[in-house]
Amino acid sequence: MKLIFLDYASVLAVQMLHRNEKMTSVVMLKNEAMKSFFIVIVVMVSGIFSACHKEDDPNDPGNKTLVGKWKYVEQYSSTGAAGSWNPALPAGQIIQFKGDSSFVPAAEFLVSANRYRILDSTRIELSPVVSTSGYVIMSYRLSDNSKELILSPLFPSICIEGCASKFIRE
Repeated sequence: MKLIFLDYASVLAVQMLHRNEKMTSVVMLKNEAMKSFFIVIVVMVSGIFSACHKEDDPNDPGNKTLVGKWKYVEQYSSTGAAGSWNPALPAGQIIQFKGDSSFVPAAEFLVSANRYRILDSTRIELSPVVSTSGYVIMSYRLSDNSKELILSPLFPSICIEGCASKFIRE
């Protein structure tokens, strides 16, 4: 009888171990589900915050982009001697670089252009324009506070002695 009792005790012990393994498995599954749920929530919240971004504020001193409206204020020209800056005429002309690479020209500045492409940190391409290439490449320089923009044509070369256009951010 003693042998049967030990066998019965062994069976009970095995059953209890098996039950504990099942319980451990259930607890582990619950923990895995919670981890997965937590990861999903973190990813969703991260996606929401990364999708929501503040538009470039043209008046932000840290804004180092061309995007925004610019008032055409001066034209630089030289006839061989020292050049000079003169008021842009007619006064009050506005150009605009939009975030979707579209360009809005001024009455007397690149009137046929409607697209732009930034080539590097100092050059921009505007198109279409009346030239054999269909585009113009200009150097651009933003002031340290990003309130002033100077554009100068590079290609095709239309200024023998040098010319530039100055804009202030609207």
